[in-house]
Amino acid sequence: MVDDNALIRRANSLLKAEAGVADANPREGSRGLRRRRSFLASQAPTNPPATIAGTTPPGGGEDELPVLTDIVLPAEMVPAESLESIGARLRQALASELGQVIEQQLRQELPALVEATLEHAADRLQHTISSRVEALLRDFLAPATPTRLPLADPRSSKEVPAD
Repeated sequence: MVDDNALIRRANSLLKAEAGVADANPREGSRGLRRRRSFLASQAPTNPPATIAGTTPPGGGEDELPVLTDIVLPAEMVPAESLESIGARLRQALASELGQVIEQQLRQELPALVEATLEHAADRLQHTISSRVEALLRDFLAPATPTRLPLADPRSSKEVPAD
């Protein structure tokens, strides 16, 4: 037992030296001592043997965290799109975009085009009306020339030719 007491004193002195306690007072020495825990990292699984064997651990496995990953089997993978389907989808998108661009352009330019067309049509109509009125006035104001009309002979049904 003498050896045990010496061993205990030596261990206590080493612990006090690590803790930085210089007093030999056991009360102060117990405050200064702290236990340290160290953890070692290992690659070995920490699952209990019951889990590895395929049985559930005690408690029915209710405390397990859910797995947040999906397992995608090769049969469920989406096949790559063919060039024809990609082309069809792009043609549809291009046609839609082209329609929107044309509609926007017409919305901007159509009022000016209609105005220019109506102005041109009004000028043409005015020119046509003035030329017709001018022709009618010339005919109206021209000296009246007697025109010989063939007169019908009341005795015959044949017309007499004009000389």
